[in-house]
Amino acid sequence: QAMLRLQIGERLLYRAVDLQQSSGEGQKDQLRSDLFSLKNYLNGVERTLRDAPGNSAGRLLRKARQFARSAQRDFDNGNYREAQRKISLAQRMATKAFRFASADVEKDSGPVTDRIREAQHILSLQKEKINKDDGTAAFLLKQAEVLLENARKAAQEGHTDQAAWQVRLTYRIAGRIDFLLTNKPAAHVDAQRLKKDLQEAGGTLHTLSTKNDLNERVKAQLPFLQKMLAEADRNLRAGHLRLAAELNTLIQKQLRIVLREALNRQKR
Repeated sequence: QAMLRLQIGERLLYRAVDLQQSSGEGQKDQLRSDLFSLKNYLNGVERTLRDAPGNSAGRLLRKARQFARSAQRDFDNGNYREAQRKISLAQRMATKAFRFASADVEKDSGPVTDRIREAQHILSLQKEKINKDDGTAAFLLKQAEVLLENARKAAQEGHTDQAAWQVRLTYRIAGRIDFLLTNKPAAHVDAQRLKKDLQEAGGTLHTLSTKNDLNERVKAQLPFLQKMLAEADRNLRAGHLRLAAELNTLIQKQLRIVLREALNRQKR
């Protein structure tokens, strides 16, 4: 099952990027190829949903299939601009469905050593797809590679709990890389809002670091989050808003998980 999910993920990554790279009006042959890739992409997502069914993912996939059928009709009628628009919509919806369906399945199933191998393969695929001029995706990839190497060392030393959260975070970073590869950059980043988010995250991390009753798993994550926060702040001050915003997204998501674990610890 783990290898099957990896193979599906590999195919979906390539197809999603191929579809995104062919955006625009396109020519007839290119649109025909896009429709073929989209069909395979949707079938791959559907196979993933069988392992991790979910109402939200299922609704998104059904909507994606509706757009795909409509795109095929537009293509057959020679309305190529509209066909391309609907192909892009279908791809984006299917990508969201895949993320919903695969999140829990990929993060926590199977031995940690298997998940490390899966994550390494996914990062290798992403490395081949990242444009050398895309500094944001390249930076995130580097962070994921370092984190995964730490997970590998932790697993070898028998620290499976530490390795597990590092692998989960690696998958989360890979998800953001996938998002960057398959979506256009945000038109605007609110620098003031971003600054406020990072300041609040810094305050939360400081509070957590002063607590004496945190479990070891939570404590182990704090230095990495503090490092990411420092990088986000540095990039914000340097005017690299896109990278700072991506780091902030990762920090906020991981902080919510850490806080939930800390609160659960207090309730026991």
